[in-house]
Amino acid sequence: MALSFTQRLARSGTISTWIGVAITQSVAAGLEQTSFGGFVHQPAALLWGLLGVFNATMLTITPTLQKSPGFEAKIKPWRIFLLNTNMLYYVALSAVTGGIAGPLWVMLIPGLMFAAISLPRWQSQMFGFLAGLGVVASSALAHTLTVDRAPTLVLAVILLILVPFYNSMLSSGLWELRARASVERDQLREQMQSLTSVLERTASGDLSVAVDITSGNRQLREFSGAFDHTIGNLRGLVGQIRTGGEQIGASAGQLLASAEEHAASATQQ
Repeated sequence: MALSFTQRLARSGTISTWIGVAITQSVAAGLEQTSFGGFVHQPAALLWGLLGVFNATMLTITPTLQKSPGFEAKIKPWRIFLLNTNMLYYVALSAVTGGIAGPLWVMLIPGLMFAAISLPRWQSQMFGFLAGLGVVASSALAHTLTVDRAPTLVLAVILLILVPFYNSMLSSGLWELRARASVERDQLREQMQSLTSVLERTASGDLSVAVDITSGNRQLREFSGAFDHTIGNLRGLVGQIRTGGEQIGASAGQLLASAEEHAASATQQ
């Protein structure tokens, strides 16, 4: 069974979340041997990893929860909750791995991209501002909020704000195209059903039918116009045949009357 666009989006988010947790925990474990080792707190990174696993697990079981009665109305708050826990995980992990001096703050970007796709523009933009504040806070907690790292921090904050902004613009355009395509598909289905009904009536001998398709697919409009023209010609041809038949019937009546007169005249003779 083919998955819908929303289902594919949810599956992609789940897979990327599990991959993100695996990558961040592996990187956090490997930072002990790097120049960032002085900022890394391995036990804290491992504990925060439990939050990442929890978030990924909740995303995994969300399709099952959606089948529960009444849960569909709560899906939006549930999605926002998971996005918040996802952001908290990456901000906290960044705080224990060096803040702006470490590499893990970059992992906030995939979550912001997913928020831009699944939430309204103002909400995704709010997540961008919160992510920027999160990087500042994580750097402060990691004691890397220094003057020499200020340019990198400013660039990171601007990037985290702009990512959901541009992504939401793109995704809103895609959602609009998808909605338009859905409307056009439904319209085409209705027109095809109407055309099929007309063809069935024509096949049964009803030539009084007409196809009324004046909007939608251009090829279908052209076909319906040609079909109406053909039916009109058939109606004209049938009318001519009927008129010819009536004329033949009248002539036959006249011939019969003439023959009866000749027969009567022959009988008298």
